[in-house]
Amino acid sequence: MLRRALLLISLALLGFAGMASARYAADPAPADPIATGPSATPPSVAVTTTALPASTSVAATTTRPLAATRPATTTTTAKAATTPTVVTTTAAATVTTTTPALAQSVAASALVFSGHGWGHGVGMAQWGANGYARHGWDYQHILAHYYQGTTIGSQPSPTVRVLLADGRAHVTLDSDSPWKVVDAQGAKVALPRGPIEVGADLVVSSKKLSSPLTFSPSTAPLRFGKSPYRGRLLLVSNGKRLQVVNALPLESYVLGVVGREMPSSWPAAALETQAVAARSYALAELENVVTARAFDLYSDTRSQVYGGIAAESPAVTAAVQATARQAVLYGGRVATTYFSSSSGGRTVSAAEAWGKTVPYLVSVDDPYDTLSPYHDWGPVLVDARKAARALKAPGDLVAFNPVAGPSGHVAQVDVVGTKGDVKVSGSDVRSALGLRSSWFTSGLLALTPPAAPVAYGGSGTLTGTARGVGPVTVEQKAANGTWQSLSAVSPRADGTFAVSIQPSATTRYRLASGQLRAAVVQVTVAPLVSASVGAGTVQGTVRPALAGASIQLQRQSGASWTTVATATLDGTGTFAVGAQLSPGSYRVRCAPGHGLSPGVSSVLQS
Repeated sequence: MLRRALLLISLALLGFAGMASARYAADPAPADPIATGPSATPPSVAVTTTALPASTSVAATTTRPLAATRPATTTTTAKAATTPTVVTTTAAATVTTTTPALAQSVAASALVFSGHGWGHGVGMAQWGANGYARHGWDYQHILAHYYQGTTIGSQPSPTVRVLLADGRAHVTLDSDSPWKVVDAQGAKVALPRGPIEVGADLVVSSKKLSSPLTFSPSTAPLRFGKSPYRGRLLLVSNGKRLQVVNALPLESYVLGVVGREMPSSWPAAALETQAVAARSYALAELENVVTARAFDLYSDTRSQVYGGIAAESPAVTAAVQATARQAVLYGGRVATTYFSSSSGGRTVSAAEAWGKTVPYLVSVDDPYDTLSPYHDWGPVLVDARKAARALKAPGDLVAFNPVAGPSGHVAQVDVVGTKGDVKVSGSDVRSALGLRSSWFTSGLLALTPPAAPVAYGGSGTLTGTARGVGPVTVEQKAANGTWQSLSAVSPRADGTFAVSIQPSATTRYRLASGQLRAAVVQVTVAPLVSASVGAGTVQGTVRPALAGASIQLQRQSGASWTTVATATLDGTGTFAVGAQLSPGSYRVRCAPGHGLSPGVSSVLQS
């Protein structure tokens, strides 16, 4: 699975016009839909194709190469692209029918989420791009759809620095041919083929060097760990820990990104779309690099996933070469081409997702996202107490009220706690709770057991909430038993309900709705103990009649109870405890086991 991009930095730090370096959390990489995902059409049926809207056009521009940190703004040529010729294709997809897995939570209160898509949903959706490519669209038109009002232009191919590892005490580098290292002072060390281990002290071949070190290859690529990389490897040390950085030309970097962000078996147009988006994103990031930092890009989803030479393939190489130096431009500047795995059917604008308007990052339809196995997801259960803590709700969670934005993605959630409420953006909820997207609906399943144990032969009441789910049933499970349906519940308008129970021993209860099993609580049952004081004795009965159960006569001493005499229960459930009682308060306690908690009689006075 490949992955990409959730914005992590706070909205206060986001300035898209002159943006500081953006950070992301993992979005899944799409799997090949022909191999593993549901098809948009039945297997072995021709795909119905759709032409581009008449109003869609792409300007292909060529710009003079300028400094990498300031993309060119002067257009020298412009040519409108024609509407693509749409080719009818056949998708031979294998569909396997499986029984949906149960979603289960042992929490007494659980939020229920279902939704659409995977990722932040801004900009290009990889599954949607795959669908457009399968329906005859070329990469120019796909990019123009997801990044509205943009053009394609030629850009320089500067050197980029990619962080491969951070915080290492020592690292192993390798090459299959002789190689060399140069330090910050110009000192050089020739290295024979084979691995070397370097610590934070930067001693190489018994020579102390100065940070940063630059390792250069000859005929064979350099390796870090088991992975080979194009270009050079840099070691940066603070005296205690190392950073490993891969410095290489932009085009070589894009080769290592496309194959990690998109399956190489996808259509060429999809791979070409990914190549241009990856190149554009890297160029845009170069404008926002923190000067003091020793690298420009992360090799993971904080930027985009980079795998070096191991990520390359003939199909990826062809896609990168076919789009060499091409980038997405808006107003003559390189666009920040955010992308994620699956939109769920419609992308979300930057304004809606992050509160910042970006002219080319608007909400657009994404009809071919149906190819994605993540087009619809859920139900997913989240412990309500953990959710309350993660969202900083005051007290225990009472209600979770999402408000959808224009695209269908949740714009804001009113999180209500027992001590107040907070308002949280849909993007922040997605991040805090680990949801697949911010396009979700929510429900709540909760149970509360009786405050005290149920007396044997008596009844108790379960109270709960079932909101935003389908029909709900209470299930019960005795010790060493299996879950059995007890009764359906009829929630009130606000989702609350009450159910009467009559357990004969300690029993667990939960709520069931479709493939959901949640809100597990335990109700204890105590034996019914009756006792009275006689002459030199305390006698009584216990129900159920469990012969041999321990009987304890206890006297109150302050806030505690002290055992003063014992007996055992006979076969009829009766007992007699001989004792000369001094004035005070007494009780009889029975701890019979057999799934019953200890029970006590009412207080006796002597």
